[in-house]
Formats: sequence, structure tokens, C-alpha cells
Amino acid sequence: MAKKRTIKKRTTKEELTYLAKMEFVNLVVIMFVYFFYTGLFYVNLDLFGAFADGQASLAELLPYRLNWLTFYPVLLLCIVLLEGSLYWFNLLNRTQRKKALSKKQIGSIFTKVKIVTLILYALYVPIFLLNVSQTNLLACIVAVCIYLFALIEYVNYFHVRLSFYTKDYQGLLVARPLRIIFQKEAGNPSKLAQEIAYYQKNS
Repeated sequence: MAKKRTIKKRTTKEELTYLAKMEFVNLVVIMFVYFFYTGLFYVNLDLFGAFADGQASLAELLPYRLNWLTFYPVLLLCIVLLEGSLYWFNLLNRTQRKKALSKKQIGSIFTKVKIVTLILYALYVPIFLLNVSQTNLLACIVAVCIYLFALIEYVNYFHVRLSFYTKDYQGLLVARPLRIIFQKEAGNPSKLAQEIAYYQKNS
């Protein structure tokens, strides 16, 4: 008879360390992949020979153009991931009784951060409209998908918890967050939302 595998649950320290580090790692990876992938479309391969012979400059070899329609939602996603990473690092220090911002201080800071972040999200609408005619359909679809994902991350941090692990802690659940988003299942306030609410109640 097969032995039942025991799933070891992460400790609070392990969980917070994982969240803080992984959000930052995700930020770096997303930025790297974006610039590497989009940069490939702007490299003129015919110039490599000329560059090797000294007939072309590095600027001519890599005439990169930043596409704000696709870059801005990537930037939004990275901003939210950075905010999340900083929040988890602070919470980790607080639970270990190291120097850290209190619940009320975090609530005060992130109340303002929440408003600024929301304004940044709203700014994408005119950016999209100004650049959509200069971008192909595939890039527009990708940009909108990234923007929606960034918006989900915003909700996950500042409003309702949408991140849930599988039983073996090897992945994230997909169905439950979708049920919460489409209001088929009640969601719980995120940890950050609770600290913002605490600050607003006690200020």
C-alpha cells in the first residue's frame, strides 16, 4: 500500500521570505524578458557584418524604439510587484521583531501609494489611444492582456486576496480567483488592505 505523502506547510518566516523575494525576482525577469524579446525585433541582422568590419556603429546595430503601448502595462505590473515585495519584506522584519514600519505607518504610506498607483493605471487609457494606431493588432492584444494581469495584481494587493496555493505549495490555484473576480465566491480582504483599513479606522 502506497504511503501517503505528508505536505509540510511553510512557516510564517518561510512564506514571507518567499513572497518578498519572488515578487522582486518576477519583476527583474519580466523586465529582462520584455527588453530582450522586443529588442530582437529591432536588431538589423544585416548590420552585424558591417559592425564587425567597423563600418557600422553600435547605435546603428541596435536602433531600439521603446513602444509605450506595450511597455507601460509591463511597467505597471513591475511597480505593483515592487510595492508587494517591499511590503512583504517589511512584514517579515516586523514578525521577526526587527526594525520595521508599524501597521499604522504602513497603512498611512500605502493609502497614498494606492491612490498614486490607481492614477498610473488610469493614465494608460490615453497612452493606449495615442499609440494604438501605430501598433499592430498582436501587440495591442498582448498589451491589453498584460494590463489586465497588472490590474488583477493591483486588486490582489490593495483589495481582495486572489493568490491561493495548491495543496502541495507547488503552484497557484486558478479557478478560485476567477470565482472571486466574477463574484461567485466571497473574497477576503488582502493583508495590505487590512492594514490600510486599520490605519483609516485609527487615524
